[in-house]
Amino acid sequence: MKVLALVLALTAGSALAGNGYDLTIDLTMNGKHVASPRVIVKDSEVATVSTTWNSQGRFLEVVATEFKGTGAPGILIKFTLGSVDKTGARTVLSRPQILTTEGPVSKIEVGNTGAEQVSLTVQAKRITF
Repeated sequence: MKVLALVLALTAGSALAGNGYDLTIDLTMNGKHVASPRVIVKDSEVATVSTTWNSQGRFLEVVATEFKGTGAPGILIKFTLGSVDKTGARTVLSRPQILTTEGPVSKIEVGNTGAEQVSLTVQAKRITF
């Protein structure tokens, strides 16, 4: 009976196992630091970070997936950055993407004249749950 319980526990644990990413992110808007979250997320799942900047709610959604192109395997990280008004309504400001490899810090800057300038840096590490 003890062996059966152990096998069931191992089977249940392996069903929850999967690949994911440990992401160290730095978000800057208009040259001012907003947040530096560390996000651990499963492959292809959405993680959301919420913060307040300049008395306004902000959100950052992150989805990381394995990218297999013609070269070395990479990590494609898609961001959705937005604001949240007093009623809770969300407005998307930007949807930048970074294609990176494991280890180095990668950076993207987005913005137009007269609009908010956004800078995102990310360092990604593959993990197994």
